[in-house]
Parts: sequence; structure tokens; C-alpha cells
Amino acid sequence: MNTAETIRLVNDAGFDDALIFIASHLIQPFVAWNIPREASHRELALSRHYRFEVRNYLVRYIFPVLLLVIILAACGII
Repeated sequence: MNTAETIRLVNDAGFDDALIFIASHLIQPFVAWNIPREASHRELALSRHYRFEVRNYLVRYIFPVLLLVIILAACGII
């Protein structure tokens, strides 16, 4: 797939595609906070414990803030 095909694919994405993308990213922080750490660690089966800790920190603290900034910027608030 070349660049022109990729751009056309993105530009042809409809409202449903955008809604699914937004909904999945809005649900993610709530899931990250409600699933117990042990269950998440067991399901992800990361080979090193520090990888899980980094992922857990990013998903719980950094990504929700970035998501909020992106939403506020898209709305023109910031």
C-alpha cells in the first residue's frame, strides 16, 4: 500500500469509524483502573516485570492525560 492509498483510506473513514476509535480510547482508562493488577499482569504475560510496570504506569496516568489534551485541542478549547 503506497502513501496515496493510505491517505485515501484515512480520508474515506466515516463517522462510524471515528466513533469506534473515540469510544475505544475513552473506555481504556476506566478498564485500566478497574482490572486488578494481578489479572492484567497474568493476561499480558510480559516477559519482564518492569515492562508491565511501565505499561501500567503509561495506561493509568500518562495516556488519559494525553487523551484529554487531544480532545480539548480538537474541540478548540486549548
